[in-house]
Amino acid sequence: MLDPHPSATPPVLGQIPHHVQDTYQAIAQLLEMICRDHFDPDLADWGKAIAAALCRQADDLIIRGQTNVWACGILHAIAKVNGWLEPDHPRHLSPSALYAACGASASATHRRSKQICDRLHLADDAQWQIPTPPPAVNWMVSVKGLAVDAHLLPRSLQEQAVQQGLIPSLPPLDQELPGTKSGVSRP
Repeated sequence: MLDPHPSATPPVLGQIPHHVQDTYQAIAQLLEMICRDHFDPDLADWGKAIAAALCRQADDLIIRGQTNVWACGILHAIAKVNGWLEPDHPRHLSPSALYAACGASASATHRRSKQICDRLHLADDAQWQIPTPPPAVNWMVSVKGLAVDAHLLPRSLQEQAVQQGLIPSLPPLDQELPGTKSGVSRP
């Protein structure tokens, strides 16, 4: 999650309607602070792109609610549509670390995240899919005839690959991805 592939760039912000510019600025500043202090600063750019899209497409919605809950909901929506909430994902984002970093409750975050995903159709729009960066060492294995990088497999399958001698070792459970801070770690 937190070391975006160089070709992975967020969508262009576009024009922010005048009547929601203050709201956008408040959310954008908070996203920058949260991502800088707790995650990866580059993640803020993706969050600001979603905030801008919300300002254009759901301005009636975004002017309601607390800024920190919007920021948390945006980051949660990014993590959700990219599969980062799954514990076995290489870019796992801990929901509890996200709530704590934003000072938002789980229930409020989930409500906002659902509203964001529904309004912007995030799951159906490829522009919001952030590719997983290739690992430093490429460990290709065959899974049901399909070549897969073992770094991207769930931990249980990585363990089987080590037992079968297909890969040399497992990454430590507490090893962090490059550029990450607390709350996001390798499987």
